[in-house]
Amino acid sequence: MNGARSCTANFVVEQFTLNTAVNGGGTIAATGMACTGECKEDYDTGTVVGLTPTPNAGFVFGGWTGDADCSDGSVTMNGARSCTANFVVEQFTLNTSVTGGGTIAATGIACPGDCTEDYDTGTVVGLTPIPGAGFVFDGWS
Repeated sequence: MNGARSCTANFVVEQFTLNTAVNGGGTIAATGMACTGECKEDYDTGTVVGLTPTPNAGFVFGGWTGDADCSDGSVTMNGARSCTANFVVEQFTLNTSVTGGGTIAATGIACPGDCTEDYDTGTVVGLTPIPGAGFVFDGWS
């Protein structure tokens, strides 16, 4: 020191990066981001980030994977985090039944016996009625 000096120590809030990804058909929204693929955003330490998954048409939200803190869609930024939103193709259940003597055949169905199957949205399912001995097919109901 050979004269008067002035020094200022500057401090900023520590930040951590949240990496997000989408698996399947959908998007993730959070403060500062809207993500359809892989995204990242920096947040101040201690910030609680709510992640909102929105499935595209024909998909449903299947859950979060990544860091354990992601599992409920609310992430506390006390370190770097990675969360993946998983979207799966929506499925619908087809229930079949038989009256009289005969069977129904289709992909995944052999009724009576196995009369229920889940199919992806938009799937065209061909049902084949097979009459038993002494019976004829009389239509669907």
